[in-house]
Amino acid sequence: LLLPGSDGMDLLQYVKLHHANTEVLVITALDKVDPAVRAIKSGAGDYLVKPVNPEVLAHAVTRALTTRALLKENESLRRHVEMLETGQRISTTLDREKLPHTTCAAFMQMCAADAAFLVMNEDDAFHVEGALGLSEEELQVVSTTMLEKVRMALAHVSPLGQALPKDVAPAPFQSAFVSPAIDGSKPLGAVVLLYKQPLNEHWVEATPFLSRHLSLALRNLGRFAEVEDLAY
Repeated sequence: LLLPGSDGMDLLQYVKLHHANTEVLVITALDKVDPAVRAIKSGAGDYLVKPVNPEVLAHAVTRALTTRALLKENESLRRHVEMLETGQRISTTLDREKLPHTTCAAFMQMCAADAAFLVMNEDDAFHVEGALGLSEEELQVVSTTMLEKVRMALAHVSPLGQALPKDVAPAPFQSAFVSPAIDGSKPLGAVVLLYKQPLNEHWVEATPFLSRHLSLALRNLGRFAEVEDLAY
């Protein structure tokens, strides 16, 4: 805690602020309660008073690393729960007018996209059903410049989705990713994600899961329409 020209507590706070994933153990000769409490509140994993037994130090390091592993696991679990809830919001939407907004919002939330639009396939005719994050002018440009290229990509795209060529996305977007909603071998539609920076593969890891829920929603909408016709 006592450093030439500085203070160990300030260093601790700086590290936790700018490098939050770094685990910190405070080792000091100050055998006092107040600095120990301050250190723990500032994010230190432990407060050890010199002289420190090597076994005690090893135990403190192990405990700090275990805590970090648990926090990382909890973060992963939260991510999976969030993804499950997001997928359910898509699959349980039976209102055709609400589906584009719900779908685009869900994909943007889980995939860190700057914009998204939903493409629907009806009798082998593709059209943009709705979008989020695009102005009217941008949506018009996307509909005229990207729709045919998305249709061609869906003819051979993997269920995992794929990045579109760099020149496909219109300004101000730099990259695009298409995630298909498939029923058997037939594409029911797709969500196209747009980014204002180069694509990061980690952003689109959730797309296959969300697309399966979109496929379910589109199949349910079709069945719901059939039931309405029968009811009439």
